[in-house]
Amino acid sequence: GGVSHPAAPPTSAPLGVGCAAESAGSGEGSRPGLTQLLDVRIEGLFAGEDFPLCESWDPFPIGAQCLNPSLDTCWVRGSAGQIGMLDYGDLLDPIVQVFNIHEVERSRMASSSSRAPPLGGSRFGCRDEHPALTQLTILNEEGCGGCCAARQTLLCCAMDDGAVHVCRCWERGPLDPAVLCVFQALPRRQNAALCVHWLEKTSLLAVAGRDPLVRIWDLAREQLVRSFRHNSMHQVTCVKQYPLSAPEAAAHGNLVFVGRGDGSLLAVDPRTKPGTALSHRGALDLVVTITPGVSSNEANSGHLVAASDNYGVVDLWDLRVQRSFACYQLGVSSLSQPLPSQQQFQRHPALCHAAPAVAHRGGTSLMAAVRLVPDMPRALTITDLATGVQRSSTPLPKDFRPTALSFHLDRSTCGLLARTGDGSRLTLYRGTGRSSE
Repeated sequence: GGVSHPAAPPTSAPLGVGCAAESAGSGEGSRPGLTQLLDVRIEGLFAGEDFPLCESWDPFPIGAQCLNPSLDTCWVRGSAGQIGMLDYGDLLDPIVQVFNIHEVERSRMASSSSRAPPLGGSRFGCRDEHPALTQLTILNEEGCGGCCAARQTLLCCAMDDGAVHVCRCWERGPLDPAVLCVFQALPRRQNAALCVHWLEKTSLLAVAGRDPLVRIWDLAREQLVRSFRHNSMHQVTCVKQYPLSAPEAAAHGNLVFVGRGDGSLLAVDPRTKPGTALSHRGALDLVVTITPGVSSNEANSGHLVAASDNYGVVDLWDLRVQRSFACYQLGVSSLSQPLPSQQQFQRHPALCHAAPAVAHRGGTSLMAAVRLVPDMPRALTITDLATGVQRSSTPLPKDFRPTALSFHLDRSTCGLLARTGDGSRLTLYRGTGRSSE
């Protein structure tokens, strides 16, 4: 099936945290911190299945795949509602599952035609159109049934018509995927560009897109609990929740951060009166990632919000003083080696995926990225968001044209989708500093 594996055990440094290299943003002197775990040709992996990836220009690169932090599984989004799962726990015999979310939903509607749609959703079984998947998110990251013979994953599938499908999938076992509920998270429209963020501890799903409102859904209670205007003519391209303390979260919800297509940011505190928000406009273009709770030193511990754009520019927003603390570009500059002027930021596309701070890894927030500079060698880099220091750099094959990137720090794993001369490939990389399983 076109699967290749590393020929020798990894000898590289741990993934980012604890790495001795303190290189500048350019990556000079950084140590390779990743080793190739698996390289799969998509056409061979899903042999006999119609599983086309999105076009070479992917409007939703962040949601094209997701890595399970509890299990050795990777979920990949195809076009026309196709979803593929790769269980790479046994590298010699990986388990593959492919299904179409629209076909699964039609089966559900046919078997429960008299049942009212949950969460105020609409019945999709009677429609002919097949809206594209914009984002895949795992809902039960903290407990996927890893001790059971048949392990289940709850998969949130955001659709480009504003709908959300919650699907139960079994990595091992005889049961087929099943859609548990469907609801219209945003008002139905074409090209809704739905983006979501799930916070398992509070069971809240934040959704936004080409709509004037950001909405917060409580999936445990199956209802809309809050909405607010983001006050911009530009679409929301990224939404992120950040938990308050347990009592405050129970009473009010979470902090919500919104990134928009013009590079602006918005922070909304549910404890304040409606309409109260902080806004920020720095040097960013279209916002693709938001990482709250970043600390660069004792003075601003936890008060920085790191946001990145589609060119790999990172803006550190200090919430206390409501201005940029620093700004740098991945692979080009850092806090210690800034560019003389923000006008010198290079306008080459970059794929970015940020991992939140993890307590057992020292609270460091890391970013995986690939800069797509024409006619230049490409590398998968891991960078400390707080400083811009590049912790590792892994060269990519010359014929790789990356289209999407995923990163999960708990598994010390990166997933890369790329076009090549012979089709499409899914390549997994892992650091040797992997957390215990």
